[in-house]
This record gives sequence, structure tokens and C-alpha cells, in this order.
Amino acid sequence: IRLKKYVQEKNLFSIVDPKGVNFTKYNWCDILTPNLKEAKEALASYNLYKEDSFEILGKQVQSFFNLNSLLLTFSDW
Repeated sequence: IRLKKYVQEKNLFSIVDPKGVNFTKYNWCDILTPNLKEAKEALASYNLYKEDSFEILGKQVQSFFNLNSLLLTFSDW
């Protein structure tokens, strides 16, 4: 929470690597960078994950968690 406040007060560009499955808490950042496994787990925790393409998965994550931008990485593929 302190980081969020600092970034917003200073009007800084922010890139965040998420932890946990609740990506909503990161919707203040400019770019969120989960890997494929983290994105699947985040959607699965809300019973939303379906076997879809990489692109569709990214769009689902961005839309559901109301994220500004998403950079979905291939690590842990």
C-alpha cells in the first residue's frame, strides 16, 4: 500500500511482478508482469480458467482484474 501511494504521489511509471492470486490489488500500476502459471492460478482461484490461447488468457486476466496493461511472460510454461 505504501508503494502504491508513493508511486501515485510522485506520478511514477510502475511495472509490478505480482505475488498471490488477487491481481486486483495491482490495478493501480501501469504494467503487471505475471508469468503464465501465475495468470492461470489467478483465474483458477475465481473458477474462471479455461484452456485457452495465450492471447485469450492475457485478455481475460487484464479484463477481470481491471488492469491498465499486462505483460504475460512465458516463464514457467
